[in-house]
Amino acid sequence: MRYLKYRIGCVCLVGTVLLYVLAAHPHASVAGGFVETFSDDPVESGRFMLHDSPDDGWRFVYEQSTQTLLARYDTGLPTARLVRPLGLTLTQDDSFTFRVTFTINSAGFFADSDHIAQIAFGLMNTTTTGPDRVYGVDGAAFDLVSFDYFPNVTLFGGPSLGPTIINSDSGAGFFGAIDYEFGPETKYDPGDEFPSLDTIITADLDYDGDTHQATLRLRQADTPLAINNVGQSFLPGGQDGDPTTIVTNLTGVGFAVDAFGILLWRDFSAGYSTVIADVVLDSIEVCWPAFGDFDGDCDVDQDDFGLFQACRSGPSAPLASGCETCDADGDGDVDQEDFGALQVMLTGPR
Repeated sequence: MRYLKYRIGCVCLVGTVLLYVLAAHPHASVAGGFVETFSDDPVESGRFMLHDSPDDGWRFVYEQSTQTLLARYDTGLPTARLVRPLGLTLTQDDSFTFRVTFTINSAGFFADSDHIAQIAFGLMNTTTTGPDRVYGVDGAAFDLVSFDYFPNVTLFGGPSLGPTIINSDSGAGFFGAIDYEFGPETKYDPGDEFPSLDTIITADLDYDGDTHQATLRLRQADTPLAINNVGQSFLPGGQDGDPTTIVTNLTGVGFAVDAFGILLWRDFSAGYSTVIADVVLDSIEVCWPAFGDFDGDCDVDQDDFGLFQACRSGPSAPLASGCETCDADGDGDVDQEDFGALQVMLTGPR
């Protein structure tokens, strides 16, 4: 599995130069994640569970013949969420990535221009992420890092696309907890390539625990889509100058997430359906790294050990350029103490 935003780590000279990449300075104590390819029914198998009323089961339909999951988004219906626990809690200081490959069907698709609602999925908190995502009064959805596609065109502009961060409840109110820029960074502009109906799209959302920044990319097959201000001369590519990324910065108190959710939100601000869409999901990948996961594949195994060995310098011996990520105790060398830290983290292949 390859992931979005890697940093160079452990570049060592051992006859030849060894170059590899590491997800940015992870803080999670255990590397891990999951890959869901829908080879069987994710609910019957027990991997996913309905987080809301069991009556919402008809809105998530497993198709064995194509090994896909159909999610029926309809914002006039009660919120329905299909959730897979992570097995640990990630916070704003952890780095993680999720990747979803999906198709938005044109048949039955509807987006009301007088309201704003979204197609969404991402990392949530099974306790604090309530069912009220849009209006944000009763059961507000705190603690969330998600992909959001707003197909509506409203007074906020749009359509809009981007990563959303919703902080923990600080007592300042729901809308003050949301980090999402309705404006040049997320708004569709002429020339931008937005999710095409009936086309297989892969969304990659990478959250960096050091910079507290969420970055979204879209791909069609292996081709990155130009999704950010392509047609605007004053801000091409948004804040990072990259037309293939949309960036959201954490500005609040932070978050705690413990599950991945396919999020079928109700539009509490309207008394009818403002977005209707059948979305077919082909695969979901979630990854969080930790020390020792030097190749960024969300495990600590023999491959990572080989990379560590190439960087090993011994006590008080200077680090080779790029080997800083192998220095677990930060004392300027890669020695037996760092190897001990690696041993604790070894999990084997994922």
